[in-house]
Amino acid sequence: MVFCPGCELTGRKPAESSPRTPTDQNSPDEPGTTDQKTDSDPAPSSGASAVELIEKPRPTSSSQLTLDIVFNILLVQTPRSERSATQALWDYYDEERIDPELLGRMRDNGFRIGLGRVEDWAAIRGILETIEDRRVNHPEPIRIPPGYPLGLELDSGPRDQTIFSVATDGVLSGTTWNESRNVLRLQYVIDPESPRRVLVELVPEVRQRLKGSEWAFTSDGLLQQSHYDGRAYAEAGILMPIESGQIVLLGPSAGDSDVYGIIGGAFLTEEILGTEYDSLVFLRPEVNYGGRDN
Repeated sequence: MVFCPGCELTGRKPAESSPRTPTDQNSPDEPGTTDQKTDSDPAPSSGASAVELIEKPRPTSSSQLTLDIVFNILLVQTPRSERSATQALWDYYDEERIDPELLGRMRDNGFRIGLGRVEDWAAIRGILETIEDRRVNHPEPIRIPPGYPLGLELDSGPRDQTIFSVATDGVLSGTTWNESRNVLRLQYVIDPESPRRVLVELVPEVRQRLKGSEWAFTSDGLLQQSHYDGRAYAEAGILMPIESGQIVLLGPSAGDSDVYGIIGGAFLTEEILGTEYDSLVFLRPEVNYGGRDN
């Protein structure tokens, strides 16, 4: 998984970074911990052991309110042959609290989504650790300001692909993209009705680098930028409130994601060394308030 801070289809060239290579048989840490554990590490006795669940005191009137939001992201790839095992994960992820229209639209496009709790992470991790040949990618937590897009690259390299999606009116359409990459664009705003809750938008995008470049003025001065084409698939995106202590799970919808070219399968399934893998994306925002003296 590669981060592209500030990446948008019409924005500037994504920042160059070296992709992290997932390691086989790695142990999935709780999203939000920074220690990179291995399978030899004992699982925590509860999900609360690695995170702060007690609300911090609100600053007094003599202090200036500061807001700190950190996104913790964990990518776990499991062999498709282990779908019966990963099905147990969804027992810990509430789908009934999510808008039924959103659930149906995501399922039509090959995605499945649920809301879990940090308190259940020990059980969730236990299920993941029973799956053989799993691949885990746990990048460092990242801070991004509200409204600032972050691109999560899911591909190890460009590929030729044809992607189909189902629009809100139920019409299926497809487009062929040569030498393209699949990206999940993440951004958020603070929920105006609850300062300890964020409205998270997660939209799948296809990006295609074109030939040629141009010079443009940026915040870093005059830079040469490559030309890009692509599409944001809003019909397969989500916009939902997430509170501190909740973990979002995004995965392929079994059966629906197996349809040729459907976007959920294109983004969250992959063949690696002859084995078909499903990708599970765990996402947890941490919302912390603090104060500093004026």
